[in-house]
Amino acid sequence: MTRADLLKLLILGEIADDYEGLDHIASHVITRAQLCGLSVSPEEVHGLLTDVLRSGFASAYDVSVDPPVQVSAKEVIGHLQGYYFWATEEGKRWFRSSWAEWPFDEEGQLVSGWSAPDGWRTRS
Repeated sequence: MTRADLLKLLILGEIADDYEGLDHIASHVITRAQLCGLSVSPEEVHGLLTDVLRSGFASAYDVSVDPPVQVSAKEVIGHLQGYYFWATEEGKRWFRSSWAEWPFDEEGQLVSGWSAPDGWRTRS
């Protein structure tokens, strides 16, 4: 697993069960990354969310209408603010396939003895 993979997992963890906006995603990913000893900027989260969208692991939605309407990734990339995001089935499968490397226990605490490799501490 790479640093980027871990951060993408953190993103998918935030959007696996509900629509979430950019600010919520960035705030929670940054907080969880800090628990892992990683320094992450909002811009890095934005870039990785874009990667998650491009990979088909997440979809973007306009939730200002009922029911929410899915918006194409091409339309959203570069303009993430104002949209909400939800993990796709493909994204959820990738998340589950990486579960063995998930650094948190069922209570959301860092697994005892887990630490990020030194090269992961800041953006590489």
